[in-house]
Amino acid sequence: MSDEDIPAATRLLARAILAELGHLLTAIREVRAEVHDRPQRRREAAAQTWAQRNQEVVVKEAPTKTTTADPKSVNTKRAAEMLGIPRNSVSRLIRIGELSAIKLGRYRVIPIEEIDRILAQAQRRTA
Repeated sequence: MSDEDIPAATRLLARAILAELGHLLTAIREVRAEVHDRPQRRREAAAQTWAQRNQEVVVKEAPTKTTTADPKSVNTKRAAEMLGIPRNSVSRLIRIGELSAIKLGRYRVIPIEEIDRILAQAQRRTA
């Protein structure tokens, strides 16, 4: 079958269909490229968001308690800070009897005199 056997209207219609198919194929290629690039763009957006959040981190300091009188006892955490040892070491000293503490419910408080005694003892050992 040659071009002369096909009516002109049919040829025009075939050309229009082929042109439309070309546009559709181009659109499909663009969508495929977009879908392929989407994970990369998500990663880039997540990295940018993470960087922005890290730049905007504001460290808020805990409010400090202001008391006029010195405390007469401290908890195990504060005692550890004062003695310069880990908190579990303070608990061990209490358990073996080298440091006396008062148990209040599930908490232990250590009198300041005990902290001073331990510090003086350590100072005598090093002198």
